[in-house]
Amino acid sequence: MILTQASARIILAAAILISGGLSAQKGYAASLRVAVASNFQSTAKRLTAQYTVQTGNTIRFSFASTGTLYTQIAQGAPYDVFLAADTQRPQKAIEQGLALSSPSCTYAQGTLALVSSDPETKVTAQTLRNAPSGRLAIANPQTAPYGRAAKQALQALQLWQLWQPHLVRGNNIAQAYQFVATGNAELGLVAASQLPTNAKNHWLLPPALYDPILQGAVVISTSQQQEAAKAFVEFLCSRDAAKTIASQNYMIPQRP
Repeated sequence: MILTQASARIILAAAILISGGLSAQKGYAASLRVAVASNFQSTAKRLTAQYTVQTGNTIRFSFASTGTLYTQIAQGAPYDVFLAADTQRPQKAIEQGLALSSPSCTYAQGTLALVSSDPETKVTAQTLRNAPSGRLAIANPQTAPYGRAAKQALQALQLWQLWQPHLVRGNNIAQAYQFVATGNAELGLVAASQLPTNAKNHWLLPPALYDPILQGAVVISTSQQQEAAKAFVEFLCSRDAAKTIASQNYMIPQRP
């Protein structure tokens, strides 16, 4: 049979479509957009390497405060997965139809640390009780769970009124830590996960001083790659991921 040039093009195009469909079913590498609370930035990047090796899928992160990310999702931002620094916003997203109810999990429990901009300063509980001689950085309690925890801790220690005139508030916990790292604030109440390896100038606050910082993950209902998004959340809740998360100064919540 002699093929015309036009017929050959049609057959070639059909072959490409068929092979493309097969590759989509097997061996297809997705690229997910994941909204991540700022405290989890370095840990998320570590986990990505593990996830990509296991699945071939890639991740593009957007980091901000939990409140800011939730607002973006409610306004239609094209995320596939939401990693919050609380469980209230993921649950609210499920209730409002913005996220799927399954799979979902509490992937980490954050801890709060008091840090100093001076690496030679020994930081203890007494550091907070001393008369303020500089500024104290916290995340915004209205939008950031770590900011809310910082306020709760100061209130529990009956130090909120003492420190309130000396507070500098970051939009998120990453900015609060940056204030301390650059010396724009002498002290900061930040996520312990932000501390450098072998950091010494910090005090881990007793968890009893603030509500547990439980961090939840959900799949966004409008995701165009729901199977890959579900796989990522399931990976995040796995034992392998838990080892990496725990190594970054998080506690691992009990799971069913």
